[in-house]
Amino acid sequence: MKRWKKYKFVGFWLLCALVTLAVYQTYAVDADFLGVVETRTHKLSAQESGRIQNILVALGDPVSANQLLVRIDTSDLDAEQDWLKHELKRLEDMESADRSRYALEYEKLRLQSDADLSRLEQWRSDLEGKKAELRSVNTAIERLEQAQQAGLGRAKELTDLTIRRNALNQLISKQTTALKRKTPSRKTRTTNQDGAEGDRVVLSMLGERLERINEIKLRLKIIETRKDRSQVITPCAGRVVKINYMPGDAVEAFQTILTVEEPHAEFIDVYVPETSNRTPHLNERVAVFPHRTGTFDSEGTVVFVDPGFSAVPERLAFRKLIYWARKFRVQLDANHHLMPGEAAHVRLLGSHLPRVEPYAEAKETNSAAPANREKQSPASLGMQKLTPIQLPQALHKRTRFEPSALAWLPDLERYLVLSDDTGRKPAKHQPWLFLMDLQGNVEPEPILLKGVESINDLEALAMKSDQEFYFVSSQNLNKKGKRTPERQYLLHVKREGRSFEVLGKVALANLIFRSYDETQRHDLGLEVSVANGQPLLNIEGAVWYENSLLLGLKQPISRKGALLWRLDDPDSMIQSASLKPKQLSLYGTVNLRTTQGQASGISGLALAPDGSILALSTVPDVGDDKQCGGLYRVKPVTDGILEVHPLLTFPTMKPEGVCVRNKTQATLVFDTNDATSFTLDVGI
Repeated sequence: MKRWKKYKFVGFWLLCALVTLAVYQTYAVDADFLGVVETRTHKLSAQESGRIQNILVALGDPVSANQLLVRIDTSDLDAEQDWLKHELKRLEDMESADRSRYALEYEKLRLQSDADLSRLEQWRSDLEGKKAELRSVNTAIERLEQAQQAGLGRAKELTDLTIRRNALNQLISKQTTALKRKTPSRKTRTTNQDGAEGDRVVLSMLGERLERINEIKLRLKIIETRKDRSQVITPCAGRVVKINYMPGDAVEAFQTILTVEEPHAEFIDVYVPETSNRTPHLNERVAVFPHRTGTFDSEGTVVFVDPGFSAVPERLAFRKLIYWARKFRVQLDANHHLMPGEAAHVRLLGSHLPRVEPYAEAKETNSAAPANREKQSPASLGMQKLTPIQLPQALHKRTRFEPSALAWLPDLERYLVLSDDTGRKPAKHQPWLFLMDLQGNVEPEPILLKGVESINDLEALAMKSDQEFYFVSSQNLNKKGKRTPERQYLLHVKREGRSFEVLGKVALANLIFRSYDETQRHDLGLEVSVANGQPLLNIEGAVWYENSLLLGLKQPISRKGALLWRLDDPDSMIQSASLKPKQLSLYGTVNLRTTQGQASGISGLALAPDGSILALSTVPDVGDDKQCGGLYRVKPVTDGILEVHPLLTFPTMKPEGVCVRNKTQATLVFDTNDATSFTLDVGI
């Protein structure tokens, strides 16, 4: 009896545990990262009102893209179209006959005109004869008058000649006036001899008929368009899920007749409650678990994160309560088996994929210089896929290859690539340069830069010509808070074939701090002080522009944007190791901000064929998951004001170098911290 009571007690508590577990499984719901797979439905309608003649599909039928689904009765349009075609044929036949008749009439008029011209020429010849006769009479009269004045007496012929002269004068005057009146202008005589003039005259005579023909053709075109608008054609492949009308029903224009749903979903919208401290990031990978199975189905990539909060859909209500959440969109991998409209749970995996996107919105460089806000599609930018840079294994063991700048060498058909770090221990900071082909293959043997024993943190390259360059180190402090001479180099480099030699060098940062006082440095934008009392300075872009060297700063960033310096006559500065007043000046500021509003600095510069400047940007001092690079087109407007046109954005990536390969293409390189780097070709 006691043993039975004991088992009864244990059974009671076991039953309570089972009930508790069942209640938990029923009501314990994780509201974080719940989402709904998108449903792509197309509500299809005709663009003309009328009566439905045929519905060519049934509910549930599969359809293909551009398939005809519904016809609207167009008998009235058909009748009008037949009549217009008959009328058009009649008018065109008459127009052909009239064209021949008018051409004959024009030819007759032209021949008559030629005959008139011949008569005029005869009159002109007669007139010239009369003028010659008049000159002869005048000569005879003059001779007789001279004889009379000489006392030889008055000749009886003088009176007859005088009468004859007066008659000739009157006759010539009248004929000259008549001839001028009947003689056609030079333009008329010229155009009448031109065959094209005859065609124009005939067309002018056919004007009303041709106008009527064109009017009928226009009406036929309108009827064809209305008949096309009286059909319902599906824009995609899918399945008919709803039919709202039957054949014979009258419908208004743009009234939904049937609905087609696409069978395959591409996205899932996921919601994170405002009480959650977990935040997704662009290009982060996720795993998806549909509710109908509760097991893993596929993965996807975060492609959009809503900047604010909104109410969740009713079907995701937590215990019938609508809560506020932040939405993000996941692009599903192609091999998923999720059904449109189903709910799923999403788990962040923490990994990221590189991604290139057209810039979502334009920013402003300055209140006085609004940016171009036109969106550009990837196709218009000539975007292609990222190409991994292939580094030979033997070279990888010798160097930390982190591309920071590049230039195209057309005679070698190779890219010259700078790396912000070169040799590995114990041979660090080797003066090495690298050559890379169009497919991203780096040559196995680096090129030795003659004239320096070591280099460090080369970040910028300006191409003065195919044979002359300027290399610029970052000028930045190292991890120990020091600026070594190798980190301050501005090198003047000459090339001959595959040989590179330094013609001159200078420690730029020390030269700036030594030559310019606090006020001058303030004018340059060097305001922020860091450890050891040294201003923050980080140069990562350079370009030869209007016979000067432009330097783009990654840091510091002013309130107006990234700083762009202008260095005039850099050769004299290198030779004299001194800076003249205003030789280095602030060229302007460039407001480079990410789509998330982060302030960015310049990480690369290049001169475009149209004279504008291509600028790369990265966000200073952030982790890779918060990094967002960009490509911009910069155009000077006035002194100190630069117009910025955002082109591409690179979430989680750091574009470090850009060069123009030809008139239509530019190449970018990305730094991935000693991991596999990438190149990207873009149209410009």
